[in-house]
Amino acid sequence: MSRKLSTAIVFAIAVVFAAAPVVLAQTPGAGSTTSGPMAPGATGTPSSQMGTMGTDTINATVAVDEWTPAVNSAWIGSEGNTVYVVNTGSGTVTNEFGTGGAVKSSPILSFGVRATDSNLYIGSTDGKMYCLNPISMALQTASWTPNGYYDTGSAIQSTAYLEIIDSSNYFLYFGADNGSLYKLNAKTGALIGAFSFTAKGPIRSSPLVYKGYVYFGSDDGNCYCVDKTTGAARSGWPV
Repeated sequence: MSRKLSTAIVFAIAVVFAAAPVVLAQTPGAGSTTSGPMAPGATGTPSSQMGTMGTDTINATVAVDEWTPAVNSAWIGSEGNTVYVVNTGSGTVTNEFGTGGAVKSSPILSFGVRATDSNLYIGSTDGKMYCLNPISMALQTASWTPNGYYDTGSAIQSTAYLEIIDSSNYFLYFGADNGSLYKLNAKTGALIGAFSFTAKGPIRSSPLVYKGYVYFGSDDGNCYCVDKTTGAARSGWPV
């Protein structure tokens, strides 16, 4: 007999970034701001006014690349509607990107930062899954046409799972507050129409793909397991 879970299920453990304050770089750049959240889609080096990220609440896991030569960077989303790039050696913010809502999910890197198809994927409560160049933090409009993001129309708090089959085939799975689980072609941003699933409550947990199935929890109190190709529920699930 299946057993319903009485509370919302969250697979990924949120990590609060509580280290020493991160200092903003003092070099001004195009698209920079002086205070408050960046305008949606704005990129560039941070404000010329000295400041810290201390006013931004951060509840997501940090993505780090210290293995690619000369990169040494971390990517951090904040509830101040901003994704920051931080030099891991100095703690200096070197770039940032503004979204239209709080960023509560964690950034995901594909391949190494210097790879030809390197992307940074990050969801926002403005309902968009963004695809960014991890160095310039510009929208990848050439590959994710036409806008460089996929708009679900519902807040995204779920950290995406990146399934890499080979260098030409890789997919993003993530949930939204409308209860839908999405599967995108991670190279083009196109929705995989053959895949469809909707829970009875928001999906804010991080999905996991394993042996042909996607596992994830929902605020409806269920833990789901669905076919990664169609979204059909596996026999005996949810629990």
